[in-house]
Amino acid sequence: MINEATIVGRVGKKDFKELKNGSNLACFSVATNKKYKDSTGEKKTITTWHNVNFFGGLAEVAFKYMEIGNLVYIKGEINNALVDKGNEKPQWYSSIHGNVFKILPTQSKTEGVPPDNYNEKEQDNEFDDSDVPF
Repeated sequence: MINEATIVGRVGKKDFKELKNGSNLACFSVATNKKYKDSTGEKKTITTWHNVNFFGGLAEVAFKYMEIGNLVYIKGEINNALVDKGNEKPQWYSSIHGNVFKILPTQSKTEGVPPDNYNEKEQDNEFDDSDVPF
């Protein structure tokens, strides 16, 4: 079976956490855009925000090099989890567990690109889901 997501978008927010088991978690929101013309011929854009998580050593590298506004290529596995919100009704939370990232060059941003050995390096992302805070 295949469970794979590939996105190219811009980093909106980023956060770094140390989990109870000592592993690292880097969380990013990444925006992708879809452009189209509506029935009247007017150009429209739909922005979709994706939750992307990196774990372990890759979390440290991603957090260090990925900056807000960077254009990034991310490849990973789609994860869906039912989140208990206490007194509220549980909600489904979708994210991408990233295992590959690459910061794409743009005309205005060429600094902050990680070393080549991290750009396309797939990491073993073994972790305990019970430790994830969402």
